[in-house]
Amino acid sequence: MKILIWTVFGLLAGVWTLMSWLLARLAGWLAQWMAGGAAAPPPSALTEVRLPAWLLDWVDVGTLQALQQAVLALLEALRGAGPWLGDALHWLQPAVWGLWALGLLVLLAAAGGLHLLLRVATPAPPGARAPAGSPVASPPGAA
Repeated sequence: MKILIWTVFGLLAGVWTLMSWLLARLAGWLAQWMAGGAAAPPPSALTEVRLPAWLLDWVDVGTLQALQQAVLALLEALRGAGPWLGDALHWLQPAVWGLWALGLLVLLAAAGGLHLLLRVATPAPPGARAPAGSPVASPPGAA
């Protein structure tokens, strides 16, 4: 059971590390992209997005057009803020690694706690030797 606990910990730690690495890379790329003053996509690219015919039965065309207009307005508002926003995003990459460390500590504490709980809850097999330094109880009936 202890092997299972530490195997699950290792797998979760690996997935957590991979996701943190991907998020840190994405944050770094986004910060560089925004600091470089990257222009927003042209409005024509957004209005040219067409939904498949089968999806039009499920999505209201008026709602889709309103959503497109809202995204266009947001892109217009952010057009001049690109370099400033890119500089502000440089703190995001160290924050991701800080959260990674905190999450890994939580995983380690959980795995260690489960390990200790399992150790305490599992009785020693009969005839097992007592650990060094622990008081040895005399068998019942012994004087």
